[in-house]
Amino acid sequence: MPSIPERLSPGEFEILKILWKLEVATVAEVRADYPREEAPAYTTIMTLLGRLAGKSAVRVSKERRPFRYRPALQRSTMLRRRLVEFLKTSYQGDAQLLLQHLLSDAHLTAAEATSVVDEISE
Repeated sequence: MPSIPERLSPGEFEILKILWKLEVATVAEVRADYPREEAPAYTTIMTLLGRLAGKSAVRVSKERRPFRYRPALQRSTMLRRRLVEFLKTSYQGDAQLLLQHLLSDAHLTAAEATSVVDEISE
């Protein structure tokens, strides 16, 4: 199982989100998945994919050109890791306070909040 990189830049994380959606993609396919007005240059995406490969966050198939990239980590694994890191750095590990803020800011009713807890309990 690949290790989880400690830090990803916002640009690297955007690329990874696209790869989770596409599963396997070339640089051009990653670029095509960006909204046109936000798409970085082809070379920027290539650089970010290279960095992600260096951090073991993506795997590269170099058997033929163009190279194909795939995520090395499951989305759920990465999101949980980032959430735990956020909890530690922003809430000093106080999960109850984080949940209070999430529930109040999301404007959930008591029934909706109970439904979330019930789903976790199953």
